[in-house]
Amino acid sequence: LYTTRHVYEVFWYDPQACYIKGGHGISIGWVFIILLIIAIALYFAIGSFIRGIIMKKKGNEVLPNFQFWIAVPGYIAYGAKLIFCPCISPRPGYDEIKDEQKV
Repeated sequence: LYTTRHVYEVFWYDPQACYIKGGHGISIGWVFIILLIIAIALYFAIGSFIRGIIMKKKGNEVLPNFQFWIAVPGYIAYGAKLIFCPCISPRPGYDEIKDEQKV
């Protein structure tokens, strides 16, 4: 018996085929993060200027929406507790349905 192996070689030269080292600058994600940081910095800078100079506030009241920003860590902790520990504490106000209560 005579058998032949067929060997195919494919050479594909295209930028989408393989990773090209070096890249082409920053991605749209980094642009978004940079713009978000700039927007947050401007929010606090302009808000603090207006509340401190124009509205004559002192101390912690200079920060815009101070009560909200003080509450944010608590909101994050509560959200993390709901996501990662939903079964640890029973929910108050719910009782088991007994057989005589079923309709």
